[in-house]
Amino acid sequence: MQNQETLGKTISHITRDLHRFFRYHAMDSDIGWGQLRILIILYHHDGITQDALGKELDLDKTTVTRTLQKMVAKELVFKKPNPQDHRSHLICLTQKARDLSKSIHQTKKKANQQLAKGLTPEELTTLCALLSKVKANAQEMIQEEIHE
Repeated sequence: MQNQETLGKTISHITRDLHRFFRYHAMDSDIGWGQLRILIILYHHDGITQDALGKELDLDKTTVTRTLQKMVAKELVFKKPNPQDHRSHLICLTQKARDLSKSIHQTKKKANQQLAKGLTPEELTTLCALLSKVKANAQEMIQEEIHE
């Protein structure tokens, strides 16, 4: 039981510290954690649908919509009609968001390097595999609760 309590607490602390780190580095641009996560996805998949974005981030439609509204107001993204499905829109980066790309990628790289400091490549591979299992367990737990 001790290890299970420690697992959740450790993951929570890592997440909180990452949020703090990214908030500190994004202070000048007024970009929140949720907006940052969306930008990182869009840097790799610019012009994806809002639904695909939500699935990629494992977020509900309401949260994605609210976050995108803030990002549109900040001129970080814009929506354009999806030519393949007129009921949906494609989410695209603005030049302002593209200009932030280098800084965001550097911050992300710095965070990952700091998190992996002192770990061998083998340890890092093992850690990532174990965390993937924990993530799958968490998702299974949520699915079981939702479908009960």
